[in-house]
Amino acid sequence: MKKAFIFGILFSCLIGLLEPYILMRIQPNGLCSDFITTGAYFFLFIIILLSGLLCFVNKKFIFSQEELILIFIMLSVACVIPSWGVVGNLFPVIAGLKYFSDPVNNWEEIFLNKICDYFVNKNGEAVKFFYEGMPGALNTLFLGSWIKPIIFWFCVIFVFSFLSICISVILRKQWVENEK
Repeated sequence: MKKAFIFGILFSCLIGLLEPYILMRIQPNGLCSDFITTGAYFFLFIIILLSGLLCFVNKKFIFSQEELILIFIMLSVACVIPSWGVVGNLFPVIAGLKYFSDPVNNWEEIFLNKICDYFVNKNGEAVKFFYEGMPGALNTLFLGSWIKPIIFWFCVIFVFSFLSICISVILRKQWVENEK
């Protein structure tokens, strides 16, 4: 199971790196778009091929059914994070309130002045560069304004995920033992 866990982590990180690049640079339908785990199936296929080829070198490279299920579950969960499940919606929400506020809708006065800095990015230039692109070299001055909202929202997402797992553990016994 240790090698399956390591392979699952490696390929999950690969999905996390490739998905935003594919969505933004190559095509609008990435490896994990619209909650479809195409990336998980693709990388599971690659892992099975590698396992099949490497088994001729050493038999320890063959994955059992349990190990393949573990890898697939890890890849399926990893598909949610860099796509529309989390990051695809999170950054536009963090930046959108400042970017779309104007004198007509008066969002600056109605919402932004009442919202804490760790909920949204209030730096107008950084938000403009997010939507319109940054000219020239990467400026770390504008990246600093993203730190507080990103840390806050990822903590919220982590706590929500942890609580979901806790509820699943609490309900598991009733479901497994008494529901048939």
